[in-house]
Amino acid sequence: MSRYRPWGNLLIRDSIPTLRHINFVVFDVDGVLVDAGQSYPLSIVSAVIYHQNSLPGTTVNPQKCQLTIADIPLFKAAGGFNDEWDLAYAACLWVTWCHFYHDAPSLAEFTQALSQAGGGIKGADHVIPHTNTLINQWCSYRTIAQIAQEHYAGSQLCSTIFGSSPIVHGLEGFHHLERDLVPPSLLERWEDRIAIYTGRNGAETQLVLNRAGLAKFFPDHRKVTSDSGFIKPNPEGLELLVPPMGDNYVVFLGDTLDDLRTVQNFRGQHPHGPEILFVGVTGGSMGDQSEALFAKHNADVIVPSAKAFLTTFADQFI
Repeated sequence: MSRYRPWGNLLIRDSIPTLRHINFVVFDVDGVLVDAGQSYPLSIVSAVIYHQNSLPGTTVNPQKCQLTIADIPLFKAAGGFNDEWDLAYAACLWVTWCHFYHDAPSLAEFTQALSQAGGGIKGADHVIPHTNTLINQWCSYRTIAQIAQEHYAGSQLCSTIFGSSPIVHGLEGFHHLERDLVPPSLLERWEDRIAIYTGRNGAETQLVLNRAGLAKFFPDHRKVTSDSGFIKPNPEGLELLVPPMGDNYVVFLGDTLDDLRTVQNFRGQHPHGPEILFVGVTGGSMGDQSEALFAKHNADVIVPSAKAFLTTFADQFI
């Protein structure tokens, strides 16, 4: 951490000698505006268990073939899993591998291999041997994603949020477990200088904003969701949001390496600006390893929460 200097609760990269005015802020949603540390992980684990129960016979690796909430950060740290349903599918691929094959790796080995292969579903396709065709026969992305979505939204809201009829029925939905992280009062001063780039779809995003009392701060033209077709680390989502700025900074607050890579990709495509900083929020989905991972991959600023940034960082430089 010697490459960072402390400033209150924040860590600022030494290569940033001075900080000019910050005039625009883009927020991720999960882990930044809302604590989804229970809702999505429980939905993923529930979908995996549902999938496991659908597999024939008895697992050949009963001690190995388990997924818990504590394991979700392993996938997030591997990268490429900004979409929670992709994560659920990859976890089911691994569980199915363990179910049928003695040579299946541990989850830690699997996610490490995913990271080395570039992460995401493409990484999983590379890591899982092509000879294991039985896995693909039992893993349907559409079904797994729909089961996870229903566990998140609940049976009543499933069709409203995701456009699909319930399969399980009678589920309340784990979205009720989410906790709002940023009070509306902290956004009042920003007026029209804030936006959202999230892996949630539009209805999921609106669910959070309505509940948190933040909807008025984020009109449709300042929200990029998965409905747009842009998925992080694709920088085009930022391109739709970030205004051209002179000497002022734009910042993107996110809690995963995919968020960080989005900013790095943006810089690669726009070497002459606008200048954008990545603010890594450590209280999000990568768990205890967040700070070390952000430092390793050169986040510009590392903060414990979006609230800490808004109350401490922005007050000094706006």
